[in-house]
Amino acid sequence: MVSHKRAIKIPDCIKYKGKKYPVTKISKGAFRGNKFIRSVTIGKNVHMIGEEAFKNCRNLKKIIMQ
Repeated sequence: MVSHKRAIKIPDCIKYKGKKYPVTKISKGAFRGNKFIRSVTIGKNVHMIGEEAFKNCRNLKKIIMQ
């Protein structure tokens, strides 16, 4: 599934069935080849970014680590 959003925010936590879970990882190849992304904001709990997570994201110009 390809996101057509230009700005992506990886949150600090997600809520599932009333419980909060920290987002600690961006999976291998998560956004690979996405031509739409221009910026990514990565939440403070992310400690690992998988190989080639942003490979061939040719329009990606800005990454913000919180």
